[in-house]
Amino acid sequence: MVEEEIVKIRRKLTLLINVALLSSGVIAAQQSAENLSSGLTAPAATWSQYGFLANHSSFNQTENTLTRANVSSLTWKWAGEVGAPIASAPVVGQGIAYVAAGGTIFAFQASDGTPVWSHLSCSGVGTVEAALGSQALLVGDGGGDLAAYDPLTGNQIWCSDERGAITSAPAVDTDTVYITNGASVVAVDQLTG
Repeated sequence: MVEEEIVKIRRKLTLLINVALLSSGVIAAQQSAENLSSGLTAPAATWSQYGFLANHSSFNQTENTLTRANVSSLTWKWAGEVGAPIASAPVVGQGIAYVAAGGTIFAFQASDGTPVWSHLSCSGVGTVEAALGSQALLVGDGGGDLAAYDPLTGNQIWCSDERGAITSAPAVDTDTVYITNGASVVAVDQLTG
């Protein structure tokens, strides 16, 4: 019983720390000189996918709020319960924080943690990760399914069996979603699959 409580606390802490950093305005996304030269862009005020941009560089040149002097002043904004280990980084956009855990996608208000919606992944197998495109939330799962959801309502737009476990976070560039599944790279349209 004590071990279960420790796991729950760790899950909440992981989600809480990520959301505190993402929703506090610390990581405001704007085009940088590097992004302009590579043709990669991220919408303002989002961290829409793993690694910030489609190239997964995890670098935001415009972030200049955090310093060694003020990092200790970060505070928790809220914690949300997802009931399973969180194995992926949350993504934030349109005022909503999305996190995948235990085969389910969860959406929370980024400002206060109010649950917005939740939806099982297509296969129900542990979800790999989500990425927020310009028109859909894209989710790849360990069962090999890639799906698109309406980011505001959670309604499923489409689901496609990509014939092999999806092994990395989706990367979204303009209207195209890229995933890997075993030895293949797959590119699909974010609205049609």
